[in-house]
This record gives sequence, C-alpha cells and structure tokens, in this order.
Amino acid sequence: MKEESLKGLINEARERDTYWVASMILDFTEGLHNIMEAKGITRSDLARRLGFSPAYITKALRLGMAFT
Repeated sequence: MKEESLKGLINEARERDTYWVASMILDFTEGLHNIMEAKGITRSDLARRLGFSPAYITKALRLGMAFT
C-alpha cells in the first residue's frame, strides 16, 4: 500500500466517531493497567473492590487491548 493512501485511510478513520471512541477506550484501559501495576493491584483485587467478577474485569481489559 502506498504511503499516501495509508495516510488517506488514517485521515478518513479520524473523521469517524468510532475511531475516537476506540481511542478513549484504549487510553482508559492502558491507564488503568498502569495504575494497577504501579500499586500492585491484581485483576482479582480490582474485581473485589468494584464488586464485579474477575472474569468481567478480564473481559473489560481485553476489550481495550483489542484496539491495539
């Protein structure tokens, strides 16, 4: 693929709401993961603190990683 056409596709994507939503989800999940790592919080700890199942937390964090 030519560089110009790739730039065009990227620019077109940036005009869509889904691009920005995916970007926000990725930023949030990456930030959450970084905080968890820095504070030594596991997914199970987070689930317990939030009142969710560990499986739900894993699923939510994987959703964010799907955009990488």
